[in-house]
Amino acid sequence: MNILKNRREFLLLAAATPLALLEGCAKVPSGGVDGQETRYVTVTMEVGGRIRLTSEDGPPYSYFFLVNFVDDINNDSGPAPVVQQPWGNGFAAPAQFPAGSQGFVGFVVFGGPASQGQYGVYEVPAGNGALANVTTLGPGLNGFLPRGVPDNPSVPQPGGRILSFRLNLNTFRNSFYRTNTDGTLRIPNFLQFNFVNTDNFPQDPNDPNALKTWDSLGNSNTEPVGGKGVPGIVRGIPLNQTGQSYDNNSIVSINPNSIEAAGDVWDKQNRPINDPDLDIVSWSVRITTS
Repeated sequence: MNILKNRREFLLLAAATPLALLEGCAKVPSGGVDGQETRYVTVTMEVGGRIRLTSEDGPPYSYFFLVNFVDDINNDSGPAPVVQQPWGNGFAAPAQFPAGSQGFVGFVVFGGPASQGQYGVYEVPAGNGALANVTTLGPGLNGFLPRGVPDNPSVPQPGGRILSFRLNLNTFRNSFYRTNTDGTLRIPNFLQFNFVNTDNFPQDPNDPNALKTWDSLGNSNTEPVGGKGVPGIVRGIPLNQTGQSYDNNSIVSINPNSIEAAGDVWDKQNRPINDPDLDIVSWSVRITTS
């Protein structure tokens, strides 16, 4: 196992397939299951340049919001960007520590080669009572289950910098609810999440020449080579506390490593890249019950 750079150099064992077309415009399901309440997360993300909408803006970029649910934050570190070989799905996989993490259970994506200017919601499939390992689902989005589009999706105007939407976490029914000893259902304790913006989905998992530039939460400009620990993933947002907003200022008390710095886009060779269309400069997340 390589010693990897805190946010940039995760040894990720995901396997890859071409980006799937978003399927329709159906809304994700609302409400809970068996009388259980659900949770919604309202999300905004701003880049330093502009959100790429059409081919006139240049090659299509993909903007991801990835989520994971845990009862104990020490058992899973959440979603990290894929930044080196093997490329796997080309966008995200579990953070390196601890071993055996699920990483993420679903995501919202805006844009990409096959869906520039559109949103899509996708879930990790389940089988034999367990979620699939996201590192084995193949390249792109084809291995994931399409779940429509998020609520209240805001498509930016040409030159716009902000994406926003509301996501019903009950969309990810394969993983959202937990079963109590008496058979009743409950919601998990914590939400983990990360933003990942990227310019490319390498198709060959072992292609050393594949291009890859990206940004995610955290400040890669200050992270030491070989640094240990968890990258900029937000690891422990309590789902039983609603109405509270989290952003680049308030997150310091929960996950100080998640503070996002402007101007920290990097490529696979660990070189800083000036690309404001990928560069996350601010974000916010709010948990609600409706």
